[in-house]
Parts: sequence; structure tokens; C-alpha cells
Amino acid sequence: MEEAKDQLRASEISYSGDVVGGIDLQGGFIFYPVGSAVVTESTTTMESLRFGDAKVSCLALSKDGKIGAVGKTTAMGLEAELCIWDVAAKKLTQRCLLHKGQVRAVSFSKCGALLASIGGADDNSLIIWEVGTGKPLCGAPVSASAVAFFNTDSERRNFTTLDISKDDRFLYAGSTSGDVAEEIRVWNVDSRRELLRIRLPGVDCLCLAITKDGSSIIAGCSDGFLRVWRIGASSQTMIMSLKEHKGAINRIAVGRLHPQDCITASSDGSCILWDLTTLKRKCTMSANAFFKDAAWSSDESQLVTAGTDRKLTHWDCYTGESIRELEASASEPMLSAAVNPGGTILASGAADRIVKLWRYDEGTCFAAGDRHTGEVRRCVFSPDGRTLVTADSHGALMFWDVPMLSEDKVSDSCPAA
Repeated sequence: MEEAKDQLRASEISYSGDVVGGIDLQGGFIFYPVGSAVVTESTTTMESLRFGDAKVSCLALSKDGKIGAVGKTTAMGLEAELCIWDVAAKKLTQRCLLHKGQVRAVSFSKCGALLASIGGADDNSLIIWEVGTGKPLCGAPVSASAVAFFNTDSERRNFTTLDISKDDRFLYAGSTSGDVAEEIRVWNVDSRRELLRIRLPGVDCLCLAITKDGSSIIAGCSDGFLRVWRIGASSQTMIMSLKEHKGAINRIAVGRLHPQDCITASSDGSCILWDLTTLKRKCTMSANAFFKDAAWSSDESQLVTAGTDRKLTHWDCYTGESIRELEASASEPMLSAAVNPGGTILASGAADRIVKLWRYDEGTCFAAGDRHTGEVRRCVFSPDGRTLVTADSHGALMFWDVPMLSEDKVSDSCPAA
């Protein structure tokens, strides 16, 4: 028999295979769990890291391979550990305790700053952790066996519009960036679960509204189309797609007293009053400006628009004629407008970061606030009219106490609110 020649032998590892994400390759090293330990192995070395005595149930490494995370299994009803460690230093950095019984799966965000974890059958919860501090940021009840960050292109979603149905059952979100750039997502507010997605390929949803009965979603899009969907328990049907605007639709306002009426404000310099029952245009208001916002008067006989011409313009909804123009800013575009429930006060926000309150009938400014650091893009009154909420381009929300109007004559100047 010929003498046996030297045989080439491949490295071999063994593990049970029941650990979620139980093997990972980063930077020439293989990571895998054995019992309560995590083994780090290269072609020349093998090391074992142990984080307590509980068995490892899941394993994940950050995208850059610098941070690792392991979940543990413990007895029913007891806290299950989620351990985060520095791979290079081989040092435990955070020990997170919120799950019960088992941490079933873990996943890092693209930048490695966030970690998602899912509990086992006795826990049924999703938790998002801040990796640097080990603090839980948010959570939700789920029943799942795996988790991953779907938004791989951007760590921040740029939601441009939100609305809640009148019965507080559904939350609707529209976005122009991230993984929902061309989607409308419907959520159950109580359970915080996503119920439905409406996809808009190649189109950004810039604004949306909900009909009074909560049965339909109305979306204004970057292509100038007004789209309406009838919403079911788990489905949607588009019932209208109208193209009258030549520019992006920036705001939709559905009538409260006349829910069949809908106003759209567009960058093409027009506002259109729609009849949602006949699916036809009732009236058009036009100006030499981009309309950024539109608000109904309390009796819905008039409309107020905010435009890039620095004006707040009052319109007659029956004739489409301009009634009054207010020079609302000295130098910057007007971006938002709202009328209080009593119909006596008009609120405005502009790119100059100033919030103003106006007497609706007289057109005089009686209060102003300059607390914002970014463009004031949204104004909303509370149902009782006592509070005004404003939002700016930096993501800040401001809550303003609305002063009561007196019978005294108000100066044309704007004292600070």
C-alpha cells in the first residue's frame, strides 16, 4: 500500500443550531455560542467569553464588528439577560434586564447605535435599546421569532404628515425618506401595531387627511395627484385619483361641518375645493405664490391660505375670490395657518420662525412668539381653543397659551405672547 499523503483539513466547529443568529463572521473571526459562552475563533486562536451561567439563546454583531450582543434563557417568570460587549476589548459594557424567560432574537441598527430585542413566549415584547447606555428607548407587544432593522438606507425616517382617525383607533403616517418613502402606513393606536401599508411607487406622500367617518384616507402627493382610498379591516381600495394640480400638494383640509368638502393647497399657486361625493372640483383659488397651507374658517364659508408671497389670504369658498390679504411677514414665506374653533383667532407660522395670533375679523395681529429655532411649518389649535401647538423644521413642538380676546381695541403691533 502506498504511503498516505498529507491530508488537507478544514477547520471545524460544532454548535447545536437552535440559537438565533448562532454563527457570525466578522473581520476574519467566527463567533458562535456554546452553552453559556460565546466562542471567538480564527485560524490560529480560540477564545471563550462567558457572561453568567444562563444559556445563550441568540447572538448578533454590529455591522462594523465592534459590538456584540447575546440574549439569555432563564427560568419562566425570571428576568432574562441581554448582554452587550466590546468585541476588541472582550469586555462586557451593558447588562440589560427587561425581558422575561428568554431573549429570543437581537439585531443591531446599521450605525450600531440601536439594538432591537424580542422576548420569548412568556414575554412577547419588542424593545429598542440605546447601545451606548443600555437604556430602553421604546417598546411594543409582539409575537415573533426574529427581528431586524428594515431601514437600511437611513437611520432616520422623515415623516412629513400624521393624522389620527376621529375615533382614535388608527394613526396614519406619510413619509418622504427612509424605508417608507413611498408608503402610507396605518397603525392601531392602542396596540401600536401596523395594520396596513399603501404603496406609492415613485411618488412621495406630502400630506394626508382622514374622512370624518374614518373610512377613507386622502393623500396629497408630489406628482400633484389627489388620491383617496377606502379602508377595510385589512385592505384598501383606491376610489379616486384626480390630477388637477400641476405641482405638489402641500396640505389637505377636510371640512368639519361639511365632510364632503376637501381643500388642497399646492405649489402650483392654486387651492382647489373638491366635492368628495361627486369627485369633482367645486372652486379654484389662484395666486402668484406657492400655497403651503390652508385652513377653514369656523363656518367653512371662507378659507385662509399661507403662501410664499409672505401673505395670509382670505378667500370666499363660493366664488373663489380674494377677500383680504395680510402682509404677515416682512421678508419670509408663510408656511402654516390655523383658525381656532370659535372662529375669532387666526394663527400663523413662517420661515422667519415667528408664531403670530391675529383677530380673524379685523385682520390685526395681537400676539407673537419667537421661541422656535426653525421654520414654523404647522399650527394646530386644541379642541377647546385654549392651546396652540406649533411644529418647526428642527422637529420641535411648542405649546402656547392662547390669550383671551378683550373688547378693548387691539394695537396693530404684535406684542410678545
